[in-house]
Amino acid sequence: MSENFATIREIRRLPELLVKLRNYEKFRFFKDSSYAIVGCGSSYHLGLIVSEVGKHFGYQIEAYTSGAALSRKRVYDKLKSFNTVLFVSRTGQTSETVRLAEMLKGTVRTIGVSCASKSPLSEVVDFAVDFGFMAEESVVMTSSFSALLAFFMGGFEELREQVSCVLESPEKVARNLCQFEENVRKINYRCKNHFVFLGYDHNFFVSKESALKVRELSLLPTEYNEPLEFRHGPVAALSSNTHVVIFGAESKLEDGLTKELLDRGASVEVLLPSEEGIVFDLMIYPSYAQFLGYYLAIYRGLNPDKPQGLVKSVQLDI
Repeated sequence: MSENFATIREIRRLPELLVKLRNYEKFRFFKDSSYAIVGCGSSYHLGLIVSEVGKHFGYQIEAYTSGAALSRKRVYDKLKSFNTVLFVSRTGQTSETVRLAEMLKGTVRTIGVSCASKSPLSEVVDFAVDFGFMAEESVVMTSSFSALLAFFMGGFEELREQVSCVLESPEKVARNLCQFEENVRKINYRCKNHFVFLGYDHNFFVSKESALKVRELSLLPTEYNEPLEFRHGPVAALSSNTHVVIFGAESKLEDGLTKELLDRGASVEVLLPSEEGIVFDLMIYPSYAQFLGYYLAIYRGLNPDKPQGLVKSVQLDI
């Protein structure tokens, strides 16, 4: 029965999306220009990851929510100071994002990025990048998140070779997704109702997105934090009902944290950096939480395609 839902098919199709992405013109970031990435929900998280990676290589990139720019004049004014503002909306219909793009048109260079063949966003920006083949039937954004990350990571000169390798090796991504799904299915869902995601740098924002994904699909409590910061307060809520995921662990201090969490009764999944590099890890890490949220929803008798209280595209009268 679980195979009948669109969500699981969409999570698993990431390798297919990466193959199709080969046919699209590559985007380029330049170090002598400044960029803002604007979106809501997962699209905002995508911007945060791109911004963090870009800053590491010396690019001027910031991420903002569309809502902050609409409700805070100082944020809106800041956006006008960038050379280019990229608006990201999976459906291309998110009202806050579309409205903000309308307001900024003619003030700065605007680019719209969506997973639709044609959308309201594409009509109000200077240049539209429409990935219609990434469109998802389900409400929650899954594989398109990683595919859009690949598109943006290709904008960094330092990572272009890695991106090319990932796009040319979808079978490696598929193998890792299969391993994640296998690991996730082994979790004892009967006694797990609290989920924690930990990571540093760009993986901190992968953790943020992961917590959102599991919360959306399962309606259960989730958290995200830096690994060692978890001890400073949040660990008080830890119990045998907790499942912790650590992204990109690479130090003995994180090894020590893992042991402590296990000793306290939690279950822990540690995802180590791969030999393939940061791009490969960014392609596969988000899938772990997508599988986890999906199978939690199935276990709890929920509809993963249409989570309670959520819609695919938030529409406001603004």
